[in-house]
Amino acid sequence: MDASAQRGNLPVLFWAVLLLAVVLRLVGAGYGLPAVFNSDEPHLVNVAVSFGAGSLNPHLFKYPTLWMYLLFCAYGALFLVWSGFGRLHSAADFGRYFVWTPAPFYLIGRLLAAALSVAALVPLYRAGRRWLGVPAAAAAAALIAVAPAVVEAAHSTKPDSLLLFWAALAWACSARYLDEGRRRALVQAGVAAGLAFSSQYTAAPLGVLLVSAWLARRWRAGDAAPLDLVLACFAFGAAFVAGSPYALLDFRAFWAALQDIRSFEIAIGAPAGFLIVLRNLFHFAGPWLAGLALVAGAAEIVRRDKPRALWLLLPVATYLLFLSRSCEGGWPRYLMAVYPALALLAATAVDAVDQRWGAKPALALAAAIALPGLWASASYDRKILLPDTRMLSAEWVEANIPQGKTLLLDQEHASPRVTMSRATGERLLAQARAAGHPRAKYYQYLVEGHPGGGYGVYRVLRDFKDLHSHPAHTAFSASGQPMLDVSGGLAAAKEAGVDYVVLTDWGADPERSPELARFFAEVRRQVRVAEFEPIPGRLAGPRIEVYRLR
Repeated sequence: MDASAQRGNLPVLFWAVLLLAVVLRLVGAGYGLPAVFNSDEPHLVNVAVSFGAGSLNPHLFKYPTLWMYLLFCAYGALFLVWSGFGRLHSAADFGRYFVWTPAPFYLIGRLLAAALSVAALVPLYRAGRRWLGVPAAAAAAALIAVAPAVVEAAHSTKPDSLLLFWAALAWACSARYLDEGRRRALVQAGVAAGLAFSSQYTAAPLGVLLVSAWLARRWRAGDAAPLDLVLACFAFGAAFVAGSPYALLDFRAFWAALQDIRSFEIAIGAPAGFLIVLRNLFHFAGPWLAGLALVAGAAEIVRRDKPRALWLLLPVATYLLFLSRSCEGGWPRYLMAVYPALALLAATAVDAVDQRWGAKPALALAAAIALPGLWASASYDRKILLPDTRMLSAEWVEANIPQGKTLLLDQEHASPRVTMSRATGERLLAQARAAGHPRAKYYQYLVEGHPGGGYGVYRVLRDFKDLHSHPAHTAFSASGQPMLDVSGGLAAAKEAGVDYVVLTDWGADPERSPELARFFAEVRRQVRVAEFEPIPGRLAGPRIEVYRLR
C-alpha cells in the first residue's frame, strides 16, 4: 500500500487515541473514596450541593462558578433518579445521603471531568486537520491524551478538565477564523474562551487568543475588520458573566475574593520564575521529547506559515510571562489553556516528517514523543490503585481506638478518615450557626442522620501560608471546621479532651509553621502507638503516626 493510501486510512488512529484517553482517565477514577485525597475537591462539591438550598450564589469566589453549576445539574439528576422524582425520598433525605454517602457525588464529578477531558480531543484534532496531515493531527490529540497534568486533572472533581474542553474549542474556532475570516468563528472563539475563564481564573489570559487570531488573519488576508475583534472580546466577557453571574450580582463578594487572592500573592511573594514555567511547558506531555518536538515544530511553522505562527505563539508567550510573575505559576496545570497550542506545535514537527518521508516515519515520531507522557500517566494510574496509608490508618483507628475517644487530626485529605460522633456534630452545628456559616446545614444533616458511635474530632489550625491558600478564605473555612489552636503546645489539646494525636508528613510542618514547633516537640514525647510508612511501588500515601496522650 502506498503512502497516500495509508494517509487515507489513518483516521482510525484518532479513535485509538480516544480509546487510550478513556482508559487512562477511568482507571482509578474512584481512588480513595469515600475518603477524599484531594484538598480542593470538598470545597467544590460542597458549594455545588449547597445550591440545592435555593440560591445559586456561591458567596465564596475562590473559583468561578461554571463548574459548580455543572456539578449541581449532575447532582440534580442524581436526586431525581435516587428519590424516584421526589416520590420516595425528600430533599432533606438527599442531604443526609450526601453527608453519610459522599462517594457517589465525588465519583460523578470525576467521571464528568474525565468525559470532558476526552471530549476536548475532538476540537483539537479538527483544528489540527485544518493544516496538518492526519498522522500529525492524531499526534496532537495523543499528546493531550497522555499529558500527565491532564490525566491527573481528569481524576478529580475540579474544573481543569472543563477549562481544557472550552480552551480546545476556542483554539478550534479561532483556527477556522484564521483560515476563513468569518466573524462568527471569532465570536464563537470568544464565547469558548470566556467559558474557559468562567471555569477557572487561570484561563483569563486566553483572551489574547482572540487578538492573535485577528492579527494573524489581518496579516494573511487583510480582511480582518476591527468589529470582529470588538464583538469577540464582548463575547468573551459576556460568556464569563453567563457562567459566573454572581461576579456581577454579588460584585462586592467577588471583588473581595480577588483582593484575597492578591493578598495571598503578596504574602507568598516569590514568583514562580520564567525557567520553572518554561520547564513545565517543555514537559507538558512528559519529559523533554514532546518539548523538543515543540521547538522543532515552532521553527517549522515560522518557516512555513508566519501568520499561523503568530496565532499559536503569542498566547503561549503571554502565558509564560503571566505565570512566571505569579507565585502560583509553577503548577503545570495552570498552562492547560495553551496545551492545545503546544500539542499543535509539536505535531507540526510530525507533519514535517510526514511530508518529507511519509506516514510510517511520522507515526514512529508521534509514538516516540507521546511515550514519556504515556509512561508517566500510566505510572500515576498505577500509584493511585495502590493501598494507601490513610486507608490503613483509618482501619487501624476503627479497630484499636474505642469509639467515643477524641482525636486531633490534620487536614482531611492528608489524614485517616474517621466518623464524627454525634456530640462533635452538635458542637459544630452550634459553632456554624453562631458564625452564620453555610456549613451549618451540613452539620444539621449529620446530626439528624447519625447512626451512633464515632469519634470526637479536632483538626490542627494552620496558617494560610502553610496551607498555601488565600487568607480570608482560609479563615472563613476554619470558622466552620473543628479547628484547634495548638500553637501554645499540647495544653489546648488536653483541655479539649483530646486522647490521640495523628500526625502526617503531608500536613503541618514545624519548618513551614515555626509557631507549631512546641506542639510537635511535645507530641513526640507522648506514646506512639502506631506508624504507617509508604513503601515505593507497594503502599502509597503520607507517613502517618498515631500518638496516645499520657
